[in-house]
This record gives sequence, C-alpha cells and structure tokens, in this order.
Amino acid sequence: MKKCLSLFLMFLLVLSVAAPAFAVSPDELTKPILFKAAKGTPVLDGEMDDLYKESSQILVKTGGPNTELPEGYATGTAYTLWDDGHIYVYIEVADNTPGSAPTEDVGGWECDSVEVYVDYINNKTDSDALNENPDAAQIRFSRYEAYKECGTSGGAHSYIDPALKYKVVSTADKYIIEAAIPCKNISKIIGFALQLNDDMNADLKRDATVYIRPAQNTAWGYTSVLDSLELIGCTATNGKEDDSIEYDEPDILKDVTVPTQKPAEESKAEESKAEESKAEESKPEESTPETSTPEESTAEESKAEEVSMAPTAEKPSSSATVWIIVSAVVIVAAVAVILIFGTKKKK
Repeated sequence: MKKCLSLFLMFLLVLSVAAPAFAVSPDELTKPILFKAAKGTPVLDGEMDDLYKESSQILVKTGGPNTELPEGYATGTAYTLWDDGHIYVYIEVADNTPGSAPTEDVGGWECDSVEVYVDYINNKTDSDALNENPDAAQIRFSRYEAYKECGTSGGAHSYIDPALKYKVVSTADKYIIEAAIPCKNISKIIGFALQLNDDMNADLKRDATVYIRPAQNTAWGYTSVLDSLELIGCTATNGKEDDSIEYDEPDILKDVTVPTQKPAEESKAEESKAEESKAEESKPEESTPETSTPEESTAEESKAEEVSMAPTAEKPSSSATVWIIVSAVVIVAAVAVILIFGTKKKK
C-alpha cells in the first residue's frame, strides 16, 4: 500500500513539473479540427438553449500566422446545431471595447463583427476560391443590429439575404450572435470556420482579426484552410468525406496560449523610460583623478574580469513561479503523507 501511494505521489510530482510543456502555440494548429453539431432547432433569441451543450465547444482566440494580437482583443466561444433546413451558430464574444457601427463607406469587416465560413460539400482545396464557389458562403454578422450586413458567396458581401435570420444581444463587455444559416446541398461533414473582427478604439478601423486557427487568415479565398463540422445523425453524402484527412480534437484549443502585444501607450512609456535610463548611464561621471600603482591597477582589472564573467541570475517568469510553488506544495504533501503512514506503521 505504501509503495503504491509513493508511486502515485511521484506521478503527481512529475505531472506538476511537466504541465507547462503541454501548452500549445497557435502555430502548432496545422491540422483541421473536427467539430460536432448535434441535431436540433433552437429559438433564435440570443440565449443559449441546452441543445447547444450537446455539440462541440469552439474557441476563437488566435491571430494569423506568427501574429501577436493587441492586449485585450476580442475572443469568442461558439456552439452549433443543425436541422433539415439550417445550420445554427451561437457565439458569445467577450469584447469590452465596443467600436462604432459601420457607415456606407466603411466595410463591415472594419468593425465589431463575426464572420461564418461554410463549405456545404467540404471541398477543401487550395485552387477553389471560397467566394467563387457556389457551394460555399462567407457570411458577416455585425454587432450593431441596425446594420445588417450578411454577405454570401459569389463576392456579394454587402447585400442583405432575407433568408438569413439572426439575433444580436450586445452589452458593454460582450455581444452574442445567434444565427440560422439556410442549408444547401447539406452533407454529413461540411467545411466550417469562424472569424472575429475587432475595432478596439471606435475609429472604424479593424485592430484585431481573430480565428480558430492561424491559417484561416486566408479563409476568404480558400476552402482548404477551413475546419470541419460533423452533423450528428445526418446521412446525406453530397459532400467530400476524405478518410485520409487527419483531424485534431476540439479540446486542443483549450491548451493554446496566444502571445499579445502591450498597449501602444504602455510600450511608448517603457521605451521612453529605457531611453532616459540609457542617457543617464552615458553621462560622464565627475571625479577627481586618482593615481594608482601598477600592482593596484592589475588587481582591480582582475577583479573586474571576475565580476563580468560571473553568471547573472535571471528572474523567473510568473508562470515559472507558479509551477515552482505547485511543485513545492506537492513535495511537501508527499513527505507529510509518507511520514504519517510511517509513524502509524511503527505504532
């Protein structure tokens, strides 16, 4: 019993030390992800029906390839459903920097909005431009319900399709979009992606573009970068079901750590402070010249070399500090349990 307990505690120790290695970089998301959509018809009221919980959770939080997103950018959590006539999308966008509603001379992508990409036959090819594909659609839903821009395939991104129905609920720190997208040539597996556009300072200019995976920064042009959505219970085979495609599971998105930029004001303040510090260091020091013997000069030079060659201790990052504390707690707990069991055995 004691041996088993010791092995278990050792496993916990190793896990606590190795856990940071499980973090995933956005640029590691090279495989398409297979999400699942349960069958059901929700009420389009901007409130999440329990039916959605039977589907995969879809996290939208990465930038384009090798991109740092601005601090405080919008992120989304989405779910899907389907029935014989529609694909349903429910997405809650955490965004506490409401922008401005787009005007006639400003594209909807420059303002707070959600874009849904659907390829009804899961064609996944590099040579097939999405907005020239009759079996695909790029649809934009604005945060501002008064501005209903819902474009579909064929490059017509600015007209209102009366068949597209959706509900918008917006508050100071988030907005919710629930939409019903009419199905066409529905199939068991379809291509699917989501994109967020974030205007962070209400100047009608997009400050951040957020995707499920970085490669989807070209989703407007190519169906090959879309993920896939499996419609649970659907038996139609109108689309492409390629068994050779290797998919990642939706849960991989929970482990993704996204690099962010500091706000421009903060970055400028740090640069200014660094320049001032550098200027102070470069000022000549006023001192009275002193004479020293050759022996003293040699000793001082030797001491200076020793100091310059000494290793400089680096301050651990906050995440490293957390894991050091966790590891220490696990070790202390392990020792305490072993001592308690050892004492009981002696008695």
